[in-house]
Amino acid sequence: EERPVLLAALGADPRDAPVGRLLRVLLDADDDWAGHANALSSARVDWPQVDAVSAATEKRSPRPARWGGYPPPPRSADRPVGAADLIRRRRSAQRMDGARSLSAHAFRVLIDRLMPHPALPPWDSFPFEPAVHPVLFVHRVDGLPSGLYLLVRQPRRIQALRAATAGQGFDWAPVPGFGAALRRLRAPLDVRSLAARLACGQALAADGALGVAMIADYAAVLESEGAWSYRRLHWEAGLLGQLLYLEAEAAGLRGTGIGCFRDDSVHAALGIPRGAAGTWQSLYHFAVGGGVEDPRLRDEPPYPGD
Repeated sequence: EERPVLLAALGADPRDAPVGRLLRVLLDADDDWAGHANALSSARVDWPQVDAVSAATEKRSPRPARWGGYPPPPRSADRPVGAADLIRRRRSAQRMDGARSLSAHAFRVLIDRLMPHPALPPWDSFPFEPAVHPVLFVHRVDGLPSGLYLLVRQPRRIQALRAATAGQGFDWAPVPGFGAALRRLRAPLDVRSLAARLACGQALAADGALGVAMIADYAAVLESEGAWSYRRLHWEAGLLGQLLYLEAEAAGLRGTGIGCFRDDSVHAALGIPRGAAGTWQSLYHFAVGGGVEDPRLRDEPPYPGD
């Protein structure tokens, strides 16, 4: 079943479309709605588990207070491509070339984009305290030794993260130039085979310049915000994935989300004890690198005539 949970308005200036006026326009514009959804099948398949999870994770609590976050970074002046062009040309890579690297500047911008800056989009529409922390499998990033790194997006959770991964004896040294947020867990180290193994053996995770596994402050968030936050944790992981997509495009590379991964193996690789796996949970994987086009696939403009 379709269960809409969000109404979003996109504009150059949010003051141009206050929520109340926007809602009135939408509700009064009956004759402006057009089109019909494409039916994927004439048959219907019931998934009781999906219905049960959907009911259990309905949001019944008030909207949380907005988290303060970090101050916005200085705007980059060397962006030759606008956001609209990046969004329109964004594609998922089917394969990575195993050769191209991510420049030091592009990596620095990418890391900054992943940090929550509530005054900047898209974080200005996401009021929740950050709970998802990217584990980075660095393969080819200029100026950075290959190895395992962690981006701590909520400073007060760093001790909990260190305690959860204490079994592996990680370095936890701050990476120079990134403040206290980016931590070196183990480097130099070739983590290509590890990244592929955790992603169900997919070469994408090893052949890119950078692999990502997103771990979440799972139990703490569900306890403080309720069962509905199961959804918002996945929203947060998905939002990080979309930022990775766009930054990959801006750097002349490609990104791809990786939906098949072995979460228990991720926990084991990070030293998270089996009994604590419900506390810190792997939610999503991603890869950034030199995409290889598949000539068997037809590529067409996403919005022809626009």
